[in-house]
Amino acid sequence: MLTQKKAQIAETMTWIVATLIIIGTLIIFIYTSSILAEKTKIIGLKNSIFSKYEKNEDLIMEKSLSALFSIKDPSNKEIVYSRLINDNEEGKFYGDLESRIKKIELNLGDVKND
Repeated sequence: MLTQKKAQIAETMTWIVATLIIIGTLIIFIYTSSILAEKTKIIGLKNSIFSKYEKNEDLIMEKSLSALFSIKDPSNKEIVYSRLINDNEEGKFYGDLESRIKKIELNLGDVKND
């Protein structure tokens, strides 16, 4: 009876020690990761990526221009164009709308000529 109790205590202690080692390793890993993240500014990386992306590539403007150039009816095209100009004046786009329209028109002109 006594040897069984000693065996159970020994096995329990083994599991407790193993659990403490795992928890200690996790704590060390998390602490090290947080220090590295502060030094390499990984935490602030998300904001800088999205801010650069939004300023360089304005997806709303791109989709709006795609819709503009896919419209066949000139009167509807003029309505959409005037709304785009309005949105641009209100500052809803990051990029330069006029230069982007000219660039797309040049590219479409190249495609039509081929």
